[in-house]
Amino acid sequence: MITLILAAVLAATNAPCRVEAVVTAYCPCRICCGQYADGVTATGRDARLPGIAVDPKRIPYGSRVYIPGLGWRTADDTGGAMRQSGRRGIVHIDVRMPNHKAARLWGVKRLTVTILKKESK
Repeated sequence: MITLILAAVLAATNAPCRVEAVVTAYCPCRICCGQYADGVTATGRDARLPGIAVDPKRIPYGSRVYIPGLGWRTADDTGGAMRQSGRRGIVHIDVRMPNHKAARLWGVKRLTVTILKKESK
């Protein structure tokens, strides 16, 4: 239900939207990304740059998301866990970290994040 409301709010306005999200972390290594560890995100960006993985049906690519403790990140990647959570009505964001140790130290957090939808051209 929350993701349906989130999708409706993001589609209707460019106003900031605050939602509760499960926030996990990953790095572009083979342990985190498996066979998809090619150094490139789903949108073609360099995976060494800061960014986040999302369910693009819930949070469109290019949207900016404020994550407490980290700051603003751009949605530029996706993963099965984010899409699976979205189907269950859970907003799940996976923060890309510079290395595996940092990703493991982040753990799993439940945070209120602010989403700014990418402006349409």
